[in-house]
Amino acid sequence: MGLQPVDTPTALGPTVSRRSLITGTAATSALALLSGHAAAHAGRRQAGGASVAPDVPRTDHTATALADGRVLVCGGRNPDILADARLLEGDVWREVGPLQTPRSGHAAVLLPDGRVLVTGGYYLGVLTDCEVFDPGSETWQPAPPLATPRAGHTATVIAGGVLISGGEYLGVLADAEVYSLAGL
Repeated sequence: MGLQPVDTPTALGPTVSRRSLITGTAATSALALLSGHAAAHAGRRQAGGASVAPDVPRTDHTATALADGRVLVCGGRNPDILADARLLEGDVWREVGPLQTPRSGHAAVLLPDGRVLVTGGYYLGVLTDCEVFDPGSETWQPAPPLATPRAGHTATVIAGGVLISGGEYLGVLADAEVYSLAGL
């Protein structure tokens, strides 16, 4: 598919133009979530897209494609910071257990074992805490904290762990840390 411009309404006003690399069935459903906010808020089905839960519009959240094709959407704000988590299965949204800590501006990454690691973000300040979603049991478990509080950062699986890079805490961060998966 390639880079596609996506116009996303924000809770603060005008539409923000974003570019995303979207591939695969799960990503297509996620694109429907991002590009169809007007239809989503009205609770209508989009032509060729997924029906979206109209009761939980959000921004500053994550959407992670799982190994089985489902998409986990969690956290964000509207305008309060959310602990809400939902799974998109085909074209049906289903609520799952909430995050242990409400958060927005966090990062989420699919781990090699199929679980999802959620790191940092904002909630009453910038967070170090992390948690793991198990798609089999659809439950959240606490995980060891980051070394540095971060929000607006990235998380990328690498050999030996997860590279946590950039973000902000008392200004823009110019560092990175490798988050160990040992003991998760």
